[in-house]
Amino acid sequence: MNSRRKLVFIVGLVLIMASASSALASSILNMEFEDAPLPNIFKVIGQSGGYNVLVDPSVSGEFSFVLKNMSVTEALDLVTRTTGYRYRLLGNTLIIGTEDRLKSEFGTEDVIFALVENVPVEKAAQMVDLMVPSVTTYVDEDVNLLVLFGLSTDLKFAQELLVQYDQKAFITPDPWAETTGGERLVMRFARVQYAGADMVDYAQALLPSRDFRYDAKTKNLSAMTTADEWKRVEQLILEKDFPDFVLKGLVSEVKPISALVEYEGKITIVKTGEFYHGWEVKEIKNTGVEFSQGERSFTVRIGR
Repeated sequence: MNSRRKLVFIVGLVLIMASASSALASSILNMEFEDAPLPNIFKVIGQSGGYNVLVDPSVSGEFSFVLKNMSVTEALDLVTRTTGYRYRLLGNTLIIGTEDRLKSEFGTEDVIFALVENVPVEKAAQMVDLMVPSVTTYVDEDVNLLVLFGLSTDLKFAQELLVQYDQKAFITPDPWAETTGGERLVMRFARVQYAGADMVDYAQALLPSRDFRYDAKTKNLSAMTTADEWKRVEQLILEKDFPDFVLKGLVSEVKPISALVEYEGKITIVKTGEFYHGWEVKEIKNTGVEFSQGERSFTVRIGR
């Protein structure tokens, strides 16, 4: 079997004996997948949690993941969010598919009610609409109530964002006051995939007068800024948010040339045209390796 397509995983389980399904679902997983078929990844994770796993035929592709010290739910959330698919639990069966397939074939949407205490409920609804467009929002301004409709996994993510958004720590004496340029300060969020909390330092250096925060669970950078300021932050993220690949060496004796790349403690041989943790190996030269993803690209040199 081609080693690049080989599914490699190490599973460590910590079982808490309560009810069978809840105990297995709380197991702690340590898994590594390298260029593995996505349906297989979901099956391994789900079966480790004690679930029967049903993967819709629409689920496809090969991906690499390193899942360390995660619960089954955390692992499923990470993989589905990264790949764009969704999951639903029906009894002890885990179903994986696209959002439309789950809605049409495997049940209706769920609903939750969220009381917003520290920010205008309309602003909270706008934030959810922006960050989780698959969730439908309804507002009751009289009681500051936000009603959310959607798949349970999407609702969970929306709730996590609301908890972060609706915090007194973000409230200043006049949080919606106009700036000298005539624009209002608005709480804004952006996804930071790789740089983590370091992005706070980068953003703070760019806009010293703003208070930036990073939530490791949702991987969101947030701050109250003007629209123009946030455009600068988004550009900064495009320039700084890259995976920390380290080029350990080049293998030039055999053509085509290949490279030894380390990421998260694991060294892998990559070749031009292959995908490495979601990034295409665009070009390998004696001076370094170029990776690309859509319109973004970066080059890794020996020792970096």
